[in-house]
Formats: sequence, C-alpha cells, structure tokens
Amino acid sequence: MRKLLFIIFCTIIALLIVSFKSHIEKKDPIDNSFIIENLKMETDSAPIAEGSDSDGDIIFDDSFYKSISGDKTEKLKPVASGIYHEMKSKDSRWHIVNYKIKRNDTLSQIAKRYGISIDVILELNNITKNTSLKKGDILSIPSREGVFHKISRGDTLSKIAKNYSVDVESIAKHNNIEANNIIAGTEIFIPDGKKTEIVNKKSISEKRDSAIAKADRKKREEKNIASSSKIQPSNKLKLSWPLHGSITSSFGYRKHPLTGEKNFHCGLDIGADVGTPVYAAADGVVIFSGWKEAYGKLIVIQHKNNYITVYGHNSQLFVEENETVERGQKIALSGMTGGVTGPHLHFEIRRGIVPLNPLRFLK
Repeated sequence: MRKLLFIIFCTIIALLIVSFKSHIEKKDPIDNSFIIENLKMETDSAPIAEGSDSDGDIIFDDSFYKSISGDKTEKLKPVASGIYHEMKSKDSRWHIVNYKIKRNDTLSQIAKRYGISIDVILELNNITKNTSLKKGDILSIPSREGVFHKISRGDTLSKIAKNYSVDVESIAKHNNIEANNIIAGTEIFIPDGKKTEIVNKKSISEKRDSAIAKADRKKREEKNIASSSKIQPSNKLKLSWPLHGSITSSFGYRKHPLTGEKNFHCGLDIGADVGTPVYAAADGVVIFSGWKEAYGKLIVIQHKNNYITVYGHNSQLFVEENETVERGQKIALSGMTGGVTGPHLHFEIRRGIVPLNPLRFLK
C-alpha cells in the first residue's frame, strides 16, 4: 500500500513539473494582430535603453481595471478638432487638460502659457473671441506637460500613476493601453506627470553615508556588468544574417530619406539587388506574410522567448502565415516595395513589440 501511495505521489509531482514548464514556456500572450498593427519602421524617439534582458516581457497589471473603475477625476470634454489632431500627429505628447479660468485671465495669456495659438483654444471650445468667459469656466487646452517613463519589470500602471501623481486612466488613454498588461522596455508618456518628491529627513551625516554607500554600490554594479558582459544570456536569440550586403542605414536616429525628418530607425537596411534571396535568421513560425504600408511586401517570424524578426521591402514572398521555417530557409526575394528610395532589405529584431539593435544578435 505504501509503495502504491509513493508511486501516486511521484506521478503527481511529475505532472506538476510538466505543467509548470509548459506554463513558463507558453507563447507570448500578445495577439499577433496587435504585433503587426504596431510595427513601425520609424519612431519619434528611441524606444528603449538597450541591454535589459526583460525588455519586451509582458507585465500583467491586475490593478488596471480596478484603477480605471475607481477613478473619480473630472472627465474631460470630448475633443473633435482638426488643428489638435494635426498637432498630435507631429508631437505625441499633446493631450487635453481642463483649465479653470482664473480672475484676470485672458485667452492670449492662456495660449502663451501652453505654447499654443488662440485659434486652437477657440476651435477646441467652439467659441469666438467675443465669447464672454468668467472666472470658474472650464476650457479644454492642449498641453505637452509630462514626462517619459520606461516600463521596468515589477511596474504596474497604478504604481506608475502614484509615482507621478496622476490617475491611471490618463496614462492608459494617452498610450492606447486597452488591456491589463504592459510591456517591459517600452517607453510611455505620462501626461502632466511629475516625479513625486519624498521629503528626506536624514541628517547631514546620514546623507553622506548614503552617498558613499551608493558610490560603492555603483562600483560593484559596474564590475558585475563588466564581468557578465562576456557571458551570453541563455535566453538571448542568436541570429544568422538574412542576406549579405553592406549596411546602408543603421539602427538608431537618422534623417528620413523621404520626409527629411529626424526619426529613430527601428532596424537595419542591408543593401541588395532586387531578387537577392532572403533567408530566415532563426527557426520560428511565420505570423505575417503580405503587404504593410511603408514595409511593402513583409514577412514577420515569431521565435522562442518572445522574439520576432521582420523582413521588409521584398519583391516576392515564399512563405505563408502559420508556416514553420528553419534558420537559413529561403523565405523571400529582396526588392524595393513600400517606402524606399532604392533596393534593400529592411531587417528588424524585436522582443514583444520593442525594437532591439540587430547587431547585438547577428552572428
């Protein structure tokens, strides 16, 4: 009887181990359509500070819906303004705030304070210069006040909101967060956010000791980084070059060849004649094969540990969605489809939707 109980116990333990492994190795919970929809070759700012192995991880924020439903802040007026949407398309920081008119306020003073024109205020609020405004009236005003925050593992929207003294809904709405998860490594804008200052009551000697301890800790961290930089993380994806050619545009800031604007380029451009074979950089599953805006004819492959690779501007595609591919398999022919000035392959690596420098992964 004891032997039978022991066998049953061992079987249960084995099943629990298998279940745990399958849980931690499950596919990225981000829907593939969300990934494809949010792919952009160029962004206004650097998407991450590179080097963190947690970049791209999904952070589940159980407080999200609770924070939204519990919000008691005054709701802003709906905005339908061509001028405002044009402003926001050029600078994503723009958001609407409620401004309560004070004694002796004038429209010109309010406009100057927020760096906008009087015409913007008039259009947003459907008023004219002759409209009578009095103390206590509420105006919808565009503002760029706020700070950027890079999401770290352990962050939740409620925690971030508390740190910047804002409400969760304003963060979620401005950054189009519609589910109870956020992604480590992504940078979000905190409208009207101000870092909460904690009053420091330490004595001068305690402050000095704290500064010394901080300096010692920094030295230890730098030493650890230097020693660990020689070790490749086990979950870091190793990629083969999708084709061989000269890099015509690197990962990072550049002057856009078509618009002339300074943007962040989320991948590498590798020069190649039209018709050059393009190969899968690693084993994976195709999650997109087709046409997408600036990318032209595009292939996106999903790999282990939440990584994806992106192959743009192709002339011909050889694989279809849900098809399994192997490293080195020919998947396309390079071309000059989409937003290009010449033939090349646009290649990206991302973790989740966070762009990473391909040169860190290519071997």
